[in-house]
Amino acid sequence: MCSLTLALTGITTGLQMAGQYQQSRSQAYQYEAQADAAKAQAEAARLQAKYQQEQADAEYQNARIQNRKGEQIAEQYAQQQRQLDAKRRLVTGQQNAQAGASGIVGGLGSGLDIYNAGMDAWNEDSMNLLNNQRNSMYDNYLKEVNLRNSGNALVAQSANTNIQARQYDRQASNLRAQASAAKTAGNWAMVGTLLGGAASMYGMASNSASAAGGASSAGTGTAQMPTAAGYKAIAADTAFGGLSGYTPQTVATSWGGYQVAPKVFNLGPNTPKYMF
Repeated sequence: MCSLTLALTGITTGLQMAGQYQQSRSQAYQYEAQADAAKAQAEAARLQAKYQQEQADAEYQNARIQNRKGEQIAEQYAQQQRQLDAKRRLVTGQQNAQAGASGIVGGLGSGLDIYNAGMDAWNEDSMNLLNNQRNSMYDNYLKEVNLRNSGNALVAQSANTNIQARQYDRQASNLRAQASAAKTAGNWAMVGTLLGGAASMYGMASNSASAAGGASSAGTGTAQMPTAAGYKAIAADTAFGGLSGYTPQTVATSWGGYQVAPKVFNLGPNTPKYMF
């Protein structure tokens, strides 16, 4: 019976340890899976931040190109203005030559009117050209500014995304630490269960050994103090008076489930006889 109890206790302890191991590893696996997911999010965030930075660099490059276009626009309108000036000088020279051939004095009368008409036309063309230049330059400037603003926004987005990546990294580290702590806690729980089971089995083995030793002593006729339920010491005779011819009666004595042949002790005349 004692061996069966010890075996059952050992099996129960083993099952408890197996359950603790499975529970701790399952919890650790969940933490590790979450850590892997956080790490993947961190990697994705870093890739996105890199892409955003590349877009920002492209926008800055486009802004520089747009600025160069502004210089080209200014040069184009300056060239057109120089052509207009050359045309004005040519027309003025032709008018003066025609006026001289006709005997008209330059700067007076009809000659002056022709000159003024030519200057008015030149001034109008120059002002139109200047306005067109200003509009083109302003449009180009707006495009450049928009490109730079877009680049700045992308740089800010890239910085924020990198911050998110670092947050995911910290989250992954914390989850892996929790997974390690879960495994450690499971290991210590198994150690505690093992020690508890061993102590219980040792106690049961000690009690069994003590009980076996007591049963062996009862068979030798040595009086023992009762230490287990079921032990009985039955007096064969309790009457005083020195009855002659008294024959002790055989009475069974039981202790711990074992039947032991009685021993008869004669304590002297006029005293009862006891069997143990």
